[in-house]
Amino acid sequence: AGSRLGDLAQSRTGELWLLERAGTFRVLDGGVVVASLAIPVSTAGDGGLLDIAFDPDHRENGRALVSYVGADGRLRIDDVYLDPAGLALGAMILDVGPTAAGARPGGGLAIGADGKLYVGGGDLGTPGDPQDDGRLAGTLLRVELDGSVPADNPSGTLVWARGFRHANDLAINPTTSRPEGTVYVSDLGESGSVYDEIDAVGVGENHGWSQHSGPGGGYAEPLVAHSPTVGVAALAALADTSLGAGVEGSVLYACEIADDVQRLALTGSDRDQVTASGPFYDPDGDRDGTPDAGCPDGVHALEHAADGQVYAAADGTNPGVWRIWHDTP
Repeated sequence: AGSRLGDLAQSRTGELWLLERAGTFRVLDGGVVVASLAIPVSTAGDGGLLDIAFDPDHRENGRALVSYVGADGRLRIDDVYLDPAGLALGAMILDVGPTAAGARPGGGLAIGADGKLYVGGGDLGTPGDPQDDGRLAGTLLRVELDGSVPADNPSGTLVWARGFRHANDLAINPTTSRPEGTVYVSDLGESGSVYDEIDAVGVGENHGWSQHSGPGGGYAEPLVAHSPTVGVAALAALADTSLGAGVEGSVLYACEIADDVQRLALTGSDRDQVTASGPFYDPDGDRDGTPDAGCPDGVHALEHAADGQVYAAADGTNPGVWRIWHDTP
């Protein structure tokens, strides 16, 4: 319980990393904090510590990559290292650009099945930039782990796809037919005017912002779009059967306004066709507005971890980090 998290994630060596938006990393092993580090961030608007992804060689080098809005208001990706001496911040590998008062940085991170880093960018407070080929704002980037442009990026730049308002989380199913796996993006909207979207993103796609939001309009179609908004806050891809047969291949997303965790059942070789949707976890299943005894609400970060469990950070009733199971008899 305590500070709101930007993300939580389980490393390749089993530790649970918590990223407090206010700028503190905490690494837990067996529920005990074994390392911590505070860095300067800007928490204006949607800023702070945002997301983390682990180097494929994390077991050997202790390296992770983190996204955050720095004290100067710029969205950046840096190295951070864990070793027996503790946590240390490394070098900046990517400067995405300045935000307008911390507005809509996005910042979702994930490592693809191809070993590349995928970075979700928001429009950084300037709605027109996602449709400007000269800008990184509002794009999904595909990046070498040193920050350089992969030689096989079709655009010849870091840009993999564009047209996002606030790509605040990414999740990747590495078992699909796409070389990178299927990359899912949660794109946060605005109540009354802009849809919340969950997108399965392919190379070169344009998802419309700020020319269009939601389904239709001649842009890449979202898997699901919500208006009124539900407050999509986090994603998790269930690539295996650890939560039971029939759940694998699904995508989970936390909804802060609706106050539940939804599941998209997906099919096809790319897991990009929706066959069903509905609650995965509902803290007040009887919908009387009060969380059932002992259940956390206010879920805003999710992780389907290597141990097969779904971890959730919650800051409402019964705040803390929880393991949750789906609502079935």
